[in-house]
Amino acid sequence: PGTQIKGKIRNLTSYGAFVTLFKQDELRGCIGTCTPSQSLRDTIVEMTEAAATRDPRMKPVRADELERIHIDISVLSQLATATEPLSLAVGRHGLHIAHGRKRAVLLPQVAVEYAWDMRKFLEATCVKADLPKDAWSWADTVVSSFTALCIKEEEK
Repeated sequence: PGTQIKGKIRNLTSYGAFVTLFKQDELRGCIGTCTPSQSLRDTIVEMTEAAATRDPRMKPVRADELERIHIDISVLSQLATATEPLSLAVGRHGLHIAHGRKRAVLLPQVAVEYAWDMRKFLEATCVKADLPKDAWSWADTVVSSFTALCIKEEEK
């Protein structure tokens, strides 16, 4: 039975993943995908490497930091178009907003961390996408939601 489960998890391709790296409370990288093209395992491996080396907001993780890095993995459900974005649940739903070539994602835990209501969460996702904060309400903006299973490594 364990082998059957392991094989099924290895072959999942419908789940996205975001990997967040921390050194104590300092963010050291966060990268992910909502639309994977490979197994969940391979997506997590790729996103972990990308979070450590390719997050444009910060310098790459150095080898001498690795012992102090802890990892959070968010396994994402498939995106679902939100026809009534204000009715989404803070803490349960993450957001993906797309308008033309601009897009952004915020994980469900972000709204909880900042004590945002859903309107503020939608606005913050728009701002992250370099859009006006009310762009979520535009007819040609696609607001999608997802849920996430968060797996947190204990701090070292």
